[in-house]
Amino acid sequence: MKEDSKSFAPIGPTTTGFEISKPDGWPAGNYKVEISLSGQPAGSKDFSEK
Repeated sequence: MKEDSKSFAPIGPTTTGFEISKPDGWPAGNYKVEISLSGQPAGSKDFSEK
């Protein structure tokens, strides 16, 4: 499992983005990205590589 973080200080509603990559490609399998905000779960997304 890999963990990374991104800090920002919005003033009002905002959107941010991030990318994850693996230069030699992702091995086949199922993956899950989990997002937290101030230490609390804010969302997740499952994806698969074939």
